Amino acid sequence: MEKAKQKIRKVIDADKDTSKGTSKEVLFTISADMAQGIKNMTGVDVSGYKHTIDVSGINHTIKNHGNEKSEASRGQIAITEKDFEKIPETLTTPDNISYAGKDAKGNDIIRYTKKFNDEIYLFEEIRTGKKELAFETMYKRKIKGSEQLNMPPLLTSETTPLHQN
Repeated sequence: MEKAKQKIRKVIDADKDTSKGTSKEVLFTISADMAQGIKNMTGVDVSGYKHTIDVSGINHTIKNHGNEKSEASRGQIAITEKDFEKIPETLTTPDNISYAGKDAKGNDIIRYTKKFNDEIYLFEEIRTGKKELAFETMYKRKIKGSEQLNMPPLLTSETTPLHQN
């Protein structure tokens, strides 16, 4: 997961200074179990696909979901650069996955949701020719009080057994 976060940071840095690196990264290959889970929930077969992220997805997200005022008017919270670090966990352990229809360009879209202290909504475009699920955008909203009551406790070192190697 740390490697995926580093790749995301690389794309964000490349967006700020094009001399600093690539504008696209493969975050990781979708495992057989994950592909089966996505197929069960969406009807879409993504066996052999990879999760990718590129500068256009980062730019779209910041431009459309990074302004505090406009996001508040939608009942949402502005996305910050730090929120992009939640992408790997949202993709690998989502609370929900669904087929979200087609975007404005006619591409099929998968939506992931994941509750942290807020709730992340992440959208990926299905690129069948390249066998990619490409990050398209994300937004977040505050979790209402009644929803927080029904959330499982956050995992901490005191509630989670340490993994032994």
